[in-house]
Amino acid sequence: MDVTLFVALLSIAIGYVPYLLVWAWKRNQPVRLSLFTLGLIASVVSLALIGFAIGFFGPIVLTPSANQGPLLGIFITGPAGAIIGMLGYTLYALTKAVRQPNQQPKPTPYRRGLP
Repeated sequence: MDVTLFVALLSIAIGYVPYLLVWAWKRNQPVRLSLFTLGLIASVVSLALIGFAIGFFGPIVLTPSANQGPLLGIFITGPAGAIIGMLGYTLYALTKAVRQPNQQPKPTPYRRGLP
């Protein structure tokens, strides 16, 4: 067996075995996404797309003769945008939780609209 084929099969096994184990464990449970998870996904995807677009199309516009310009968006600015989005939203959520702790609303002594 060729070494590169062995390494490829080993990397596939290492990548998919944990995925299959988690899938088998969670397959009958409903998926519930929290507000934090949705916000995190939205910020990561949006900043990754913005970084990718700037890094991909920017070199095409600025130097059309450079054939490796779009690789900047694929390998550098796209992943950097995703990391910045993840860290930024996590810091935002942590500071928001510190500013607004979970407090019960104060009861009002009367109902509005009633005499």
